[in-house]
Amino acid sequence: MDVIETLAAALGVKPKMEMLPMQAGDVYATYASIDKLHEAVGYEPKTTIREGIPVFARWHQEYYEK
Repeated sequence: MDVIETLAAALGVKPKMEMLPMQAGDVYATYASIDKLHEAVGYEPKTTIREGIPVFARWHQEYYEK
């Protein structure tokens, strides 16, 4: 929900959502880890999702509104 809210705010829209019960194949929780990537190549992200999504949204709007 954080990603949806952040993207909606960046685009200045209100998302239309219909929250439904869990469906077959839905997962209750997910997570990602960059631990192995960090160990392998030293990668350390410097941009948070809340910072990066608005930057991407601006770029996307400018690029595709040409």
